[in-house]
Amino acid sequence: EKKTMGESSSYEPAAWGSCTSFTQARSAYDQQAGRSYSAAQQKGLKAKDVVPAKIKTKSTHPLVIATDLTGSMQDRPGIMFGKMPYMWSEIANSYLGADAEVSFIGVTDFGDSYPLQVQPFGQAEDLRKALEKFIHGGGSGGSYDMHQHERYDAAALYAARNIEIPNAVRPTLIFIGDEEPYPETDPTVAAEMAQVNLEKALKVEAVFQELMRKFEVYFILCPYGRTANDKNEAIDADTRRIQATWHKLLGPERVVMLTDAERVVDVIFGLLGQVTGKQEYFEKELNDRQKKPGQVKTVMKSLATVYGKDKDQKLLKSGKSRLKGADDEKDGDAEPLL
Repeated sequence: EKKTMGESSSYEPAAWGSCTSFTQARSAYDQQAGRSYSAAQQKGLKAKDVVPAKIKTKSTHPLVIATDLTGSMQDRPGIMFGKMPYMWSEIANSYLGADAEVSFIGVTDFGDSYPLQVQPFGQAEDLRKALEKFIHGGGSGGSYDMHQHERYDAAALYAARNIEIPNAVRPTLIFIGDEEPYPETDPTVAAEMAQVNLEKALKVEAVFQELMRKFEVYFILCPYGRTANDKNEAIDADTRRIQATWHKLLGPERVVMLTDAERVVDVIFGLLGQVTGKQEYFEKELNDRQKKPGQVKTVMKSLATVYGKDKDQKLLKSGKSRLKGADDEKDGDAEPLL
């Protein structure tokens, strides 16, 4: 039987260089992130230097995590970095298997110095190095009439066209962000940001439909403008509007509202549990590991629509847009998603 290890006790990692705890690893990442833009500029890195024309994996269960790198969203890569030894262990040993490989994508806005950053697939130590390569800062682009939008559409187009996964069984792509995608991807953005040639602009619906034919796609939505220290569960009007956009684009059962940024790794596990049919394992492991009931409640509340336990969602109630493998009989008394 697998031994469950707590995040803050017996599973404290000693794997990230001189770091001996999640807290130290996170602090080291934050320091590196603060220097990343000036270091990239000194090296003379251009936008296309951090976007390979193609990336490929022979893994049967590849995972792509595309995270917004703007503003407060910089918290999320740091949180993942701090918990990476534990995160990778669960991905490989409990959900996706030993041949799993992960690619990280960083996304901001067209016109920024590094609007899209793509790291090749890797395992274990490769993932630490990949996250360390993210360049933070240099944001000066974007459209003033498109406030609260980021180029998730360009990241989606890159993944749909330029990620090669010939052996994939159920590949998964998880976005982490707090804004909306742009309503369309024009040829200039596609070419300069995603290295994709388009004859004419594509509506965002067409881009994500293409992506969803290739990947199981989810969006972890963080309340707009919040830092990881803000654990207030109240959802503002801007976030509600952004949430509605993603519901229309992906379906409510693929959109997770996460009010506590520190639980982002738990929610990633919950999504992988859904993809692999290991929801029961996920819930048991979460309850065994998290000793604070409030943390478990936050995670399960976030996953309510994904696990089919949100009775306020008519789309889920009808069953017309449910993912295969969700257990309709285990409705329980889960609290509706915020």
